Amino acid sequence: MGYAMHKILHKKCTSKKVKKVKKAKKVKKVKKSSDPQMCEAYVADIYDYIHNMEMDAKRRPMPGYIEKVQKDFSVDTRLQLVLLLVQIAERFQLCSETLHLAVSYM
Repeated sequence: MGYAMHKILHKKCTSKKVKKVKKAKKVKKVKKSSDPQMCEAYVADIYDYIHNMEMDAKRRPMPGYIEKVQKDFSVDTRLQLVLLLVQIAERFQLCSETLHLAVSYM
């Protein structure tokens, strides 16, 4: 992401429209659930694993990827896409991590 685009995004994201990032919510305890996805005991391990994957240099975007591979998108197009993703995240009250992940996939 170029400096100009980063500066524009920072200005847009720090406006009054965008909610401040909230601290991670605590996981509610569930008593005797038959739902296999209610795995409170593993939540911390899952988040640690995901965090470690994000920190791994092999899994990060390639430096210069946008300039080398995605030549069809201009800086303005990327800006509009990120702003659209921010609006969608606000509309559906998605976690900030979801927005960050979506932008990193661009």
